[in-house]
Amino acid sequence: MPKTTQILKVFIIICGISMFAAWGIFYGLGILSKELIHTQLTFWVLLSGECLTAVGLLIGGIALLTKKIWGCYLSIISMGMLLYSVMVGTGNFVPRDNILLTCVFAGLWLSTMTLLFRKLQRVINKNGGFSLQSQID
Repeated sequence: MPKTTQILKVFIIICGISMFAAWGIFYGLGILSKELIHTQLTFWVLLSGECLTAVGLLIGGIALLTKKIWGCYLSIISMGMLLYSVMVGTGNFVPRDNILLTCVFAGLWLSTMTLLFRKLQRVINKNGGFSLQSQID
């Protein structure tokens, strides 16, 4: 099994756990209460999308580890959702001149994009197209 595939599986699971951990930290520090007061609907839509992304990453990563055929589909979709979440997050930090978090999110975006591209390339090239059989490894 290629090293990139193992890295991808671990990366996806760590990202899913990290998303939940970040929101837990935000809640614990009291940051969320301010957000809820000012933009309640926007916040809940954002939180719902983040939770769906994190759950998709966790389930997709575990499915890849256990070689479930559908794990590849879910992990690819979840990584696409992660790319969007990271771009939105980066957009929140740039206007605030938060260079450190902007760089962290840019690195996360680049890592996600690279691993997603490698996975898609491998899946498509393995059997000459996007097929179920190529999904399980």
